Amino acid sequence: ATIDLGVPTGAPSGAAGRRAVAQLVLTATSLQGVDAVQLTIGGEPVEAPLPTGELTSAPLTAADYAVFLTAAEAPSPGAVPAPPTAAPAPPS
Repeated sequence: ATIDLGVPTGAPSGAAGRRAVAQLVLTATSLQGVDAVQLTIGGEPVEAPLPTGELTSAPLTAADYAVFLTAAEAPSPGAVPAPPTAAPAPPS
């Protein structure tokens, strides 16, 4: 898949930029038939940051950004759920 970024005015940089690219790549590659993503501006390939900060103009895959995939934390054993914050409505 090709994603054209248009004009990157105010694009995030540093760690936020790497997370933004990861989100684009991981979302696009979650679609059936999309194995890699090429980022472009005005149809021209651009360099994108890998999780390490290294730049690449190669097509990006989910494996490139697997470090951003984390499992939800399970509650600790014996944890008690928090009580509801709102009182139930009185019977009518």
